[in-house]
Amino acid sequence: MRNPNKIQMKYEFKLDSRQSIMLLAAFLVILAFAFGLGVKTGKHFAKISQPEQTENFVDELKNKENNLEQARQEMAEDTQHQAAVEEPAVPAVEALPPPANGEAALVETQKAADQKAAEEKAAAEKAAQAEAEAAAEAEKAKKEAQKKKEEQAKKDAEKKSEPKKEEKTASDETKAPGGSYYTLQLASFPARDGADKFVKNFKPFDSRKPFITEVELADKGKWYRVKIGQFDSKEQAMAYQSIFEARTGRSTMIVLETK
Repeated sequence: MRNPNKIQMKYEFKLDSRQSIMLLAAFLVILAFAFGLGVKTGKHFAKISQPEQTENFVDELKNKENNLEQARQEMAEDTQHQAAVEEPAVPAVEALPPPANGEAALVETQKAADQKAAEEKAAAEKAAQAEAEAAAEAEKAKKEAQKKKEEQAKKDAEKKSEPKKEEKTASDETKAPGGSYYTLQLASFPARDGADKFVKNFKPFDSRKPFITEVELADKGKWYRVKIGQFDSKEQAMAYQSIFEARTGRSTMIVLETK
């Protein structure tokens, strides 16, 4: 036979819905706290073990890189050795060594010397040309001076000979025939008034004065001529004619007039 007190306690242990929710929430909180604590602990241990793994990994990479570089060097040496064995040596004539510094300096010095020699030669040629031109100019000037000297000597000789030509005796002069004389004719007019007017307006430069003469022309009738001066010889008339024309600017004509 069952105990009625135990049955009553069994039914009294039941929880309502509110209490069940609170209990579930507490359980979830505890579970989340435990999960977060586990995650944090795992990260901590991961950080502690990571440097050792990183250092080991770096060392392995360096070892692999060294091994790879060594293998490359060995392959390059083998390749060079094989190429040296297979290919013939290049003759020394085909591959000349570059000139040494001393040879290059010698070449530059030679070039500078050649250039200087060329410049000196050009300067010498220019100087010779200038000297030749100067000599030609001097010779030309000398010839011109000699030519001028000869012309001057010729003129001097002509001047010396002129007085001898002018020094004529009275018998050498062209004397006017008896009862006549030489004179200068200034103008000629068909009417007396024209001749008188010319004489009135004439301005003499010396003591000689113009005079009027008449002449009967067969085809023109009577004409009146204005004249000046009475000279015994033609040479005297010519000398006065040159002076008169130079002073008055008027052209004249030498005529023989009867007294």
